Amino acid sequence: MIYATATGMLDFGAIELSQLVAQENASVTGALLIRTIEGGDRSAYTADEIAAADEAVALLNRVLERASRVIDSYLTQRYTLPLSTALVSSSGLPQVCMDIARFLLANDTPTDTITQRYDRALRMLRDLADGRSSLGEEDRSTVTSGRVVLRTGISGHDWDAY
Repeated sequence: MIYATATGMLDFGAIELSQLVAQENASVTGALLIRTIEGGDRSAYTADEIAAADEAVALLNRVLERASRVIDSYLTQRYTLPLSTALVSSSGLPQVCMDIARFLLANDTPTDTITQRYDRALRMLRDLADGRSSLGEEDRSTVTSGRVVLRTGISGHDWDAY
């Protein structure tokens, strides 16, 4: 499951996003990126500019998929995946996905803000995986059940918890 969309990433601002996804192709302006993501009219742009914008959006979608796999790697420790769409949309997971994707797009040059938001996203995922926080009301129905055995290190003294 992909937890966020390219359209959601526009919340970071079209200029910043175009700088992150355009990489070495400066012809992808914020306006062109918005039109490409939202399916708007791109007739004022050259074929090369449109191709560059299409590649930038494809990169953005690949990074969102990668960020979603990072999220899944934490959630699978506690939840049955895929989560319901209702639970995802009512949780902070879309923002977490976008913060991770933004960090991944920044490559070697993340700003302090991008790094702080990435670190906060990972802390939230660790808390979810460890059971210190939840995704909300529907959370109870998605938690993986199982038997936990506490080992004391003393032979014959193990306790089961359910």
